Amino acid sequence: MNTEQFTQITSNGRGHPGHGSKPGPTMARADRLRSLLAAEEYFIVTATELATGTASPTEAAALALIVERAHRRTAYIQILAAQAAQRTLAHELPVETLELISSTVADPAHLLAGDVELPADPATPPTGRPPHKDTADLLQHLLGTGYFEVRDRINATNAMLPHIDINGISHPARYPQLSADAQAGTIDPKHAIQAAKKLDKASPVIKKQPEPAQLTSIMEAQVLESLHTQGPQAAGKLITAWQRSLEDSAPSEPGKEEISAKTGIFLTRRTEHFSYFSLCMLNVEAEIFLSHFANADNPRTAAGNRDNLAGDAATGSRNPQTDDDDGLPQPDDAPPIPAWAADPGTPVEDLPRATYTDLGQAPAQGHASDSQTQGSPSGPPASDWQSDLPGHDGLTPARRRLQSILNALQSIGGNAGKGGKGLARATLVVHCQLETLLGLAEQAGITAHGLDISPGELRRLLCDAGVLPIVFNSKSQILDLGREQRFVPDEIRQAVLARDGGCLVPGCTVPPEHCEICHIDSWQDGGVTSAENSGPGCSAHHHDFHSGKLMLVRDSNGLPAVLLPKYLDPEQIPRRNDHWQHRRQTNPKLF
Repeated sequence: MNTEQFTQITSNGRGHPGHGSKPGPTMARADRLRSLLAAEEYFIVTATELATGTASPTEAAALALIVERAHRRTAYIQILAAQAAQRTLAHELPVETLELISSTVADPAHLLAGDVELPADPATPPTGRPPHKDTADLLQHLLGTGYFEVRDRINATNAMLPHIDINGISHPARYPQLSADAQAGTIDPKHAIQAAKKLDKASPVIKKQPEPAQLTSIMEAQVLESLHTQGPQAAGKLITAWQRSLEDSAPSEPGKEEISAKTGIFLTRRTEHFSYFSLCMLNVEAEIFLSHFANADNPRTAAGNRDNLAGDAATGSRNPQTDDDDGLPQPDDAPPIPAWAADPGTPVEDLPRATYTDLGQAPAQGHASDSQTQGSPSGPPASDWQSDLPGHDGLTPARRRLQSILNALQSIGGNAGKGGKGLARATLVVHCQLETLLGLAEQAGITAHGLDISPGELRRLLCDAGVLPIVFNSKSQILDLGREQRFVPDEIRQAVLARDGGCLVPGCTVPPEHCEICHIDSWQDGGVTSAENSGPGCSAHHHDFHSGKLMLVRDSNGLPAVLLPKYLDPEQIPRRNDHWQHRRQTNPKLF
């Protein structure tokens, strides 16, 4: 688009004279959308021509600055657009309307020329199940953007923009200083969003201070200064340091909001061989862990039996059928020393000999024998808690505690009785080749959650009765699991989940444990209940299969796949969920 064409569209409101209205606030909104599309095209064409054609370093530097400023200001408008979608309930638009909007914006020539109009708004409120559950779900699929990025934009509408809550009450922006600089393009809106998230995380402890509003404003100003001068990482560290300082000086017990925001188990990192978790809990809850670990650290208890723990750590599992102990101290165990009876000032060299032996240290002189060993329900001394020295069993204290937790999880079985607490039982499912199962190949396996298992570890796991092996042939089809009946039996469910992973819909990350099994050819239409005619779907997408928004079909390999609506996939190609299939795609030798 050249300058003359852009001027014609923006001055007339449409692509030809005699239509539209003058530019400005009085211009019809449809014509302003046309002008916006024309401005986008003009900006891209002009910036590309300048970037590829200039020989002036001054022009190049100015162009880089202009483009970066436009990028930042556009990123701020993304937040405004998310707020508009949320305010107007755009997620309730029918699929047909979304398909028309998507195709019109993808090829705007006819809209710019005034030959077509945007589809009209629904005349009546929608009924039944909406095609998208909320604004985040709509924007994720309509824009082809990651869910967490969309979620951050929507959360930023409350943090950085004036808004109205679900009760109709108006609220100002929580962080107006960050919002103003993000709007002006002097800071990256994404950095402002991340800073707002960290300030929100520190909000529960800030509210406990004498002047929380004033303190928030002071912190926001200093964070903004840090973003300008030091960058986003320094700003994040600054907020974290403040939060820790305020927590240490908190005048009262944590409230429900703070407990909800901080406590839990979080997966922080995953590599090829290791998974890293971060755990936060209340001190009263931590005492349960400490007591458990104290038993695991006490070699005179069944739970802390060094030989058993070393064997479990070597095999990576514990068989509840063969390990008949209940993890409790045996009758001949020495009674533990109560926490109140332990002298916190006792020097390390005066501790019983068994403590040194367990930690791989030399025993102190003058101690008689291991029979003097006594444990403490509050766990080992603080100086020993972080020790990385292995004991005579070859395990460090940290590994010993981890193994005791794994043993407890693997020992859980059965359902809770009426009124009892439900216990989640862990089932280890390993996917492998038949040759690997027979010991004829050196190929690795993967778990149902996509974690790699080495060939040696896989063979050890297959010797344990608690491991369920699912066997594939070279085409990823189930070899020998099947039964025909109206409802899917557990055997077929395990087979289908092993083949497909979790929910089949592209981009969905609902794990296999939460999925339902759906018929490709419905039972009402004569379809059979078999692995070949079944595929997993989360509860929401299972409803979408029945409503017709999504279609469950077979791909060219005969595997279950999903046909998305045209506004999400104009090519209309049956697709499988790469979130669960990427390991098979990157490791073709396994499947």
